[in-house]
Amino acid sequence: MNNRDDDRVSTIKTLSKSEKVKLLALAKAKGLKRKNAGDAQPIQPAARSPQGEPLAFAQRRLWFLAQMEENASGVYTLGGAFTLTGRLDARALRAALDRLVDRHEILRTRFVTVEGTPLQQIDAADIGFTLEEIDGSDIEAAEHAFPPHFDLEKGPLIVGQLVRMENEVHLLRIAMHHIIADGWSIGLFMRELGMLYQAFSTGLPDPLPPLDIQYADYAVWQHRHLQGEVLQAQQRYWVEQLQGIPACLTLPTDRPRPQTQDYAGGSIPVMFDSVLLADLNALSRRHGCTLFMTLLAGWSLLMSRLSGQDEVVIGTPIAGRGRREVESLIGMFVNTQALRVDLSASPDTGALLEQVKAAALAAQSHADIPFEQVVEAVAPVRSLSHSPIFQVMLALQNTPDNKLSLPGLTLSELAGEAVNAPFDLSLSLGESNGVMQGVLIYATALFDENTVQRYLGYWQALLRSMAESPHLPVQALPMLSFEERQKVVFDFNDTLMDYPAESCIHELFEQQVKACPDEVALVYDDQTLCYGELNARANQLAHWLIELGVRPDDRVAIALTRGVEMVVAILATLKAGGAYVPLDPLTPPARLAYTLEDSKPLVLITMQDIHAQLGDLPQALKIIALDSDYRPWSACAVSNIPPVSRGLTSRHLAYVIYTSGSTGKPKGVMVPHQGVVNFLLSQQRQLGVKAAARLLAVTTVSFDIHVLEIYLPLICCGQLHVASDALRQDGERLGRYLCEQGITLFQATPATWKLLLESGWHGEPGLTALIGGESFPLGLAQALLEKVGNLWNMYGPTETTVWSTCSPILAADQQIVIGRPLDNTQIYMLDSRGEPAPIGVAGEICIGGAGVTRGYLGREDLTAERFVDDPFSGEPGARLYRTGDLGRWRADGTIDYLGRNDFQVKIRGFRIELGEIESALQDCGAVREAVVTASGSEAQEKRLVAYCVPREEGGIAIEALKEHLCERLPAYMVPAAYVMLARIPLTPNGKVDRNALPEPDEAAFARQRYEAPLAGDETALATMWQSLLGVEKVSRQDDFFALGGHSLLAVQLISRLRSELNRELPLAELFARPALKDMAASLGTAVKGALSAIEPLAAGETPPLSLAQQRLWFLAQMDEAAGAAYVIAGGFRLRGKLDVAALRQALDRIVARHAALRTHIDSREGAPVQVVEPADR
Repeated sequence: MNNRDDDRVSTIKTLSKSEKVKLLALAKAKGLKRKNAGDAQPIQPAARSPQGEPLAFAQRRLWFLAQMEENASGVYTLGGAFTLTGRLDARALRAALDRLVDRHEILRTRFVTVEGTPLQQIDAADIGFTLEEIDGSDIEAAEHAFPPHFDLEKGPLIVGQLVRMENEVHLLRIAMHHIIADGWSIGLFMRELGMLYQAFSTGLPDPLPPLDIQYADYAVWQHRHLQGEVLQAQQRYWVEQLQGIPACLTLPTDRPRPQTQDYAGGSIPVMFDSVLLADLNALSRRHGCTLFMTLLAGWSLLMSRLSGQDEVVIGTPIAGRGRREVESLIGMFVNTQALRVDLSASPDTGALLEQVKAAALAAQSHADIPFEQVVEAVAPVRSLSHSPIFQVMLALQNTPDNKLSLPGLTLSELAGEAVNAPFDLSLSLGESNGVMQGVLIYATALFDENTVQRYLGYWQALLRSMAESPHLPVQALPMLSFEERQKVVFDFNDTLMDYPAESCIHELFEQQVKACPDEVALVYDDQTLCYGELNARANQLAHWLIELGVRPDDRVAIALTRGVEMVVAILATLKAGGAYVPLDPLTPPARLAYTLEDSKPLVLITMQDIHAQLGDLPQALKIIALDSDYRPWSACAVSNIPPVSRGLTSRHLAYVIYTSGSTGKPKGVMVPHQGVVNFLLSQQRQLGVKAAARLLAVTTVSFDIHVLEIYLPLICCGQLHVASDALRQDGERLGRYLCEQGITLFQATPATWKLLLESGWHGEPGLTALIGGESFPLGLAQALLEKVGNLWNMYGPTETTVWSTCSPILAADQQIVIGRPLDNTQIYMLDSRGEPAPIGVAGEICIGGAGVTRGYLGREDLTAERFVDDPFSGEPGARLYRTGDLGRWRADGTIDYLGRNDFQVKIRGFRIELGEIESALQDCGAVREAVVTASGSEAQEKRLVAYCVPREEGGIAIEALKEHLCERLPAYMVPAAYVMLARIPLTPNGKVDRNALPEPDEAAFARQRYEAPLAGDETALATMWQSLLGVEKVSRQDDFFALGGHSLLAVQLISRLRSELNRELPLAELFARPALKDMAASLGTAVKGALSAIEPLAAGETPPLSLAQQRLWFLAQMDEAAGAAYVIAGGFRLRGKLDVAALRQALDRIVARHAALRTHIDSREGAPVQVVEPADR
């Protein structure tokens, strides 16, 4: 049942008695005085209204949630379940329960709506308690039916179930809706039930003293008191405190946040040992804080460390029973406060505690205003996916004992079966006998139990660190246990694998030449070379390079079109001991010139026409034009060149490849043989590449992933197929080639895979597909899974040798991971201090191991900045490469890629990953490709810009696109401007060239001008808005909440739609589509009301009988005497001077006013009708 521990979280007194005494003393010392109920008039019985009484403010929030979401009623259910062993006096139990309903009006209260305003209606005192008594044979059905779904309007809102299990064993369940009770009330209910049962079972009268007031009296008093300056002053305080808070706490979750909360929850117990509790109490005393303040400081710190957000907001409940009159009342009194904690200055423990103490004291002095009014005043971005203002709660319990005691019976309380979670995390704690224990409720839509268990461990570790090292900045305090540190540093990096670390790349190739000299090695168009031929041609050119003076680590630039010569030149350079510098002739001339100037090659291998395009070259540069008439290398030896004869080792450079970056000019990354050999053999093993493999190379040689494409087939007797520039840019031809040539392994960037799919490629079931170079959209993965045999996601920067991790992708995957580190590779997620981040927490991806390259050619300063000492390796001189990418470990040792650190922006204090928005855009059918950037300087507010390539020539409807995004993303992630492009600019490597995106003009950011509502529903809706919101003019684009709408006004709008337009619009739909035009569109599909509006009859129209009249008319036809039985009459004796004329005039006016009083029944064509006489008759 829904006896939730988290209901206690939301209904307890935040502070224990000793805590409260200490807090009041602190407040007095600070000179704080609470502007609250203490100065108000006492609560006294109020006259009851026939329509009903107003809801207390805390009730209004729960009533509103019930209107918003049908599941919410199940979430807000309180109660208990007990096994009763012994002789039960069922009559006394029923009488006691009935007496409680009689005693407390709130237990017989329902909630109705009158003209859009919710009111309490109190049923008669003798209505009794609804107790269902069931035989134990139906226990399964009983459990399934309890608790029921509470209907706030119909009631009852408290029910019970008594199950007879055995002769002297019963099961008693009690459930009530949170709107009529809180956690304090449960203790009162149980205590009074026990006292009444004891009295009634022994024949004694009710022992409880009468109540001076009822809950409805409190509600009336609250409305009268909390208004004017009292309300405004507290409102101003909270608006100032909470203005500009992050829209949502971005905790690391196991699953994406659903668009709508489902409130499903799980729970885990929490316990502190006595040593930790004593340390925390001592820490609190040293800093003049309460224990609650210290726990809150630690909880806030944990939320900041997990989310990466400097500011966090934590919800905490307060009992709301500060007045003596309400201490014995059952009812919903609890209020909530939102405490903001700022850790941006990285305070030490003392400074953090001072900040939290100040916030708690100030909050206590502004504690009367209901939280729902704070929400309305702050007006945060509203979302159905999470609660407003805060998503995490902390409470220190001080409720009365909830245990039920019935004389003559042994009771054992049963744990609740269902747990509900109105917040992401709700932590409730209580201190007893030197032990701190409680429960942590978590939303199962977001978290797995193991994740939340880890978070608790982090929290306790942080609390210990705060107590032990109060002088350290809190952001530097360790929160990893020894076991978890061991896991993320060593266990997840257990990748040791033997490989020929002393071999060079070309030696692996030469082994295959020896094993399969006559097998096809290289295919380009109609050219084919076997292994022996390819090796011979490469050896000849290598001998000539040696003649030209090439030695180990000398650079050899290769500027060739794609083809056989390109592969020969690469192998020849390696065999000669040189390091090749690949140049794509299609690269802009300026970049080619820069690369040649920066790399300072000894030799350039090219073609004559390409040579002519390169412009002026240094005179010392030696040129080999492979298509010239002078070809001295053709006379050179075809024999292999032993590396030892050249003084060549695996630590010498294999290539220098230039990569773009945020630093401006391209950087030459120096890659030695050893890392490439480890990479190739690791990929061969993991991908299962066999001798029959056929790989199609489509990537430009200026992008380092060409390394896999060229070498991997050549180290396993496979075939390397080189695609021409024309082939690799033609999706239809590419698809045919894959099929006709029996290609088994194909690697490409997302752009190339999209090109294939959009060209109608049917797929190849025997193909192993590799995708990397950019983020991998889930939609693309799902499309490819239907067309290939195996699909792998690859990740790695050039600086750590091509790919550093890889992961197979399965059909069931809902998120794409980048997998695990390759052989002899270590991956670390490090925080800003260089410490390992916990599992699930974002950190910078830092890579160590065999693949780490030398650094940047001629850029020692940048090399020192990005390549740092590896503190986790025992190998002397080991280094880590700091990628600038963000990632996080999953519990299974795989890695989530979270994007570039410089691609993450803050919008209104909220950290946003641009890739998430891009993915949502690409999920829209009208968008082929999309890129999102953040526009604005550091001094300006960042604004999101979406660049989209339409799928169809007709373009994209921007409003439809925004609506698509609004359904999937929070409002702060929806771009402010949209720029349509014919294509997304790409770098020569096939990556998005963000620097080439056009700057949006200011008009793209211009706010929507006034747009008059369209006739019909839009105009009718706009009129209602004007009336409710007090605005003169409403545009089609206006947002209900941006114009001042809030929860109660939303309810009133729904009521008016029902009464004036006869439309039933769900409240959740109003929140989901708050713009006028969108709300009007929802109205167009809204269900018509159950009954059409009552309209006046036309003059002279003869109406039929109502259903009630038909029954009486039928009885009159059956028996004439029946008419007398249905006469309603009355007589009055009047004493005094009677004005007969006035009485006659009054009676005439009543008859004229009500047509029913001048109606008789006639028969027309055998059917009874009403005939209404004229009013003046």
